Formats: sequence, structure tokens, C-alpha cells
Amino acid sequence: TYAGQEVGGIKINYVPSFKKDTATVDSLLSKLPDNMRQVVISMESFTASPSNGLGEVKLMKVRYVPTLNLSIDGAAAESAQRIAALEGIKNFQKQIVPLSVSGFDARQVSIAADRWDGKLGGEFLIIYNRKENVVWYMQLIFAKKKGINPFASLNIDEERRYAKDLLLTITIVP
Repeated sequence: TYAGQEVGGIKINYVPSFKKDTATVDSLLSKLPDNMRQVVISMESFTASPSNGLGEVKLMKVRYVPTLNLSIDGAAAESAQRIAALEGIKNFQKQIVPLSVSGFDARQVSIAADRWDGKLGGEFLIIYNRKENVVWYMQLIFAKKKGINPFASLNIDEERRYAKDLLLTITIVP
């Protein structure tokens, strides 16, 4: 059986390999206001090729200064808000569920929206190691468009189920 892969301090049962994405980190850090840049000790980003209907598979790992008192609920709400603010988003819905991953505080964020002539969905898992002040953000995005077939299904339930099941395989590497 496939035992999964380790990436950025987590283990996940996803077959396509994650690769370090320094361009995203450089871009994000350059856009951060000074007060935020001062509280980030390190930031890593990893992406993997999409499979099984997923469109984007991304992991961010951010270590903050010990003095920063981070709110995981705030982080979860903010991740949903970033999607809600995208161009073309209508009928945005989100659901945030508190859970625990490897004994750490976590939030699963499910989003759904209409975007242009299709459906957009996402499943995020945010895990917070309070002791180390490290946050992992796993982001799985999927979408369907009508395209040339006017009868094409815009149902993204299957992709959502797969994304949710994938998030359940995540553990923190001790």
C-alpha cells in the first residue's frame, strides 16, 4: 500500500509529489505589510500536480515569532475571505469545522461559490502548533465550467468528497 509522502512537516496520502515553490513565498513576503513581515520567521510553500478532479494542491507552512498570539479561527476565516474576494465570485458559502490533527488544534474550511459560468469549491485544512507557533495551510481547490457542452454537469460533490478524504490522511510528522 501507498504510505504517503512527507512534505513540510506533514504526512499526506497524495501520490503526485510536492515541490518547493519559492516564487510564491517571495511574492507573498514582498506583498506583506512591514508589521506582518516582522512576525513571520519563515514561510514555505509546496505545490503538487492536481489529480482526481482537483485544480490546485498547495501547502503553506508558516512559523511566526513566539510573541505573536495567533487565532486559528481568524486564520480560517481569512482563508475563506481570500477566496470570497476573488473576481467573479457569487453566492459564496463557507463552513468552518473545528477538529484536531495529531493532537493539534485545526480547522477544516469548506467553500463553495459560483464563479463566471461554473462552480468553484475548496477544502482547506489549517493546523496550528501553538507551542512552536507554526501553522500549516493545506489548500485543495476544484472547479467545473460549462464549456462547450451546455449539458455538462457542474456538480462538484465527487471532487469535494475526494478532497475531504484526502485531508483526513494528513498527520503531523513528530
